[in-house]
Formats: sequence, structure tokens, C-alpha cells
Amino acid sequence: MLSLRANRCFHGEFVPHEGIDVMERDWDNLLILDACRYDYFVDENWLDGDLTRVTSPATNSLSYLQECFIGRELHDTVYVTGNPYAEEVPPKTFHDVVPLYGDEWDEKGGTVRPETVAAATEQAATDHPNKRLVAHFMQPHVPYIGRFGSSLEYNRAFAGDVWSDLRTRYGDLTDEDLREAYRENLRFVLEHVEQLLDELDGKTVITADHGELLGERIWPIPIKGYDHYPHLYTDGLTEVPWLVLDDETRREIVAEEPQSASEERDADVVADRLEALGYA
Repeated sequence: MLSLRANRCFHGEFVPHEGIDVMERDWDNLLILDACRYDYFVDENWLDGDLTRVTSPATNSLSYLQECFIGRELHDTVYVTGNPYAEEVPPKTFHDVVPLYGDEWDEKGGTVRPETVAAATEQAATDHPNKRLVAHFMQPHVPYIGRFGSSLEYNRAFAGDVWSDLRTRYGDLTDEDLREAYRENLRFVLEHVEQLLDELDGKTVITADHGELLGERIWPIPIKGYDHYPHLYTDGLTEVPWLVLDDETRREIVAEEPQSASEERDADVVADRLEALGYA
């Protein structure tokens, strides 16, 4: 871990980094896949559209929210999210927020499932026909919920153990297991994204908040990298997809006063959700 900390310090101090401003881009619906790398997306995606590689402004979800949303007035936008870090976004930043990591949490899987985010996004499109929509899916981020990924042996009460097992070689997991489970999670979320696209009008973009390290060597100290960390500006973490799917019908977007904030969630519950997703 000292080598990892040294690499992060080096990148934060000496590696210049500037990512895109997603809120300034042209779209009606922004579908965010959590921890989705560009190169794996290229391999697994079958959706038609104009795909480019862009640089994310951050290398983990909290930093992404800080760079893209926090400190802004986004009253023309509704945010549907399965990511518990959304608790860090101040009230009245968006016109409305639909947090799914409370009552819609899948206890067995230790995450918010993609069909849950898709259904909530479809409902938000009906409820807010004149707003931009941001839908933050949790996959391909761990835990791995596909058939193969679910068969892997690691502590599902703390998904980060999949990475610690690989770093220490304590368990039987291999890098190949990790990558196949990751691909499976990505295909799984794309299936639900594809179904959702039929229900959305306007211009849709599919992107990611950041990527994921899956056993590649990082630098300047060439250790194997797993997980995703702030201020570690490697290609596997910063290069994300930007898939544009145009629709002939564009929505008439209007900014309006934010709706009343939803009931505050218990801090211990939010902490448990983050731990289940691998954040200590």
C-alpha cells in the first residue's frame, strides 16, 4: 500500500489532468455507468451510436460528483442515482434527486441493480418531461452480480475484498476472474440500458464517471493496480466512453425551482452501502 500511496502522490503532484465538463455538453439524457473503462466498453458494447473516447474529470465517484455537480445550480436536471455518494451533493443542486440506495437497495447483491435504475429513470422521464435526466447506474462496479461473478469467492459484505485478495494473492481469485466478472457486469447493465433507450426521447449519451484498474501495472512504481482511487491519472481510470445516440425529437428543457428535498437517509445506512461497494 505504500507503493500505491507513493504513486497517487506522484500523479496528484506532477501529472496534469483536465477532463470534460459533462454538464456543458449537449444531451437530454446522460446515462452514467459506474467504473466503466473505455477499452472494455468498446469490446462489449453493441448499441449503435457515435462512440468517442473522452477523459473523465475524476478517477472515483466522489471526485466526479465534486467536479461535475457540487457547487453548481442544475435546476433543469433530475438526478436518478444508485450511488450513495450522492449524499454529498448539497440539497437544491438539482431540480430533483431520486436516490435509490435506500429502499431500493438489493441486500443480497450488495448494490442497486440496473433494472431498478432503469425503471426509476423511465418514471422520472414521465414525471419530468421538460428536464434533462442524469441516470447513475452502479455497474460494472463491484459487486459482481452476473452468473459467473456471483460464483466468485470473496466477502460480499465488503466488496473491496475482491481487490485486497488479488493484491495479496490470499484467495483463489485471478486477474482473469476479475476481468471476466467485470465484463459480465458491463454486459448486464448494457442490456438494461438498451431497454431503457426505447422509453426515452431526446438525445442520449452513455458515459462513465471513471474507469477501473484490473491488474495493469501503474507507474512510476510498477505495482499491479486494482480498484479506483482519487488522483491516480492512469488510462484505465481516466479514459471513458462517450456514446451519443441521437433522436429526432429533442425535449424542451426548462429550469425550475428545486422540488422539496427527500427524507434524509440514516448516516449509518449510507455508510453500510458504501462499505458494501468496497469503500472503507
